[in-house]
Amino acid sequence: MFSVIDIMGSDGKALPVEFLANAATPRRYKAVFGEDLLQKFVNAKTEEGGKEYYNIDFLHELAFIMAFQAKAKDDKAVRLDKLNYNSFLNWLEAFDSMAIEDKASDIIDVYLGNSKTSSEAKKNIEEQRES
Repeated sequence: MFSVIDIMGSDGKALPVEFLANAATPRRYKAVFGEDLLQKFVNAKTEEGGKEYYNIDFLHELAFIMAFQAKAKDDKAVRLDKLNYNSFLNWLEAFDSMAIEDKASDIIDVYLGNSKTSSEAKKNIEEQRES
């Protein structure tokens, strides 16, 4: 799934950031951060007062991977195989201290949108039972 999300930059101006989640996202995450994305995703979520919260470190890491996947889509000079922890920190420096956290639900929606389906059954449940 692809989306553009405005995130507050370190200069106080909104930056449009492109995000792309696809089948390679978990593998790129593991290549850069050395951990299983799906397992970390489950462990990074907590619920409090009916709201979902994600670990800040995890949210930053996921946003970084998806942002660079979007960059590489349009710019073949972007080398995803060269991403590392230093490039992650350099990327984070472009944003205000709590800006990514403020967009947590939008960022998670981009990732989850990759695993959601937009197709519908051709028949409803009752029609399927009758067939």
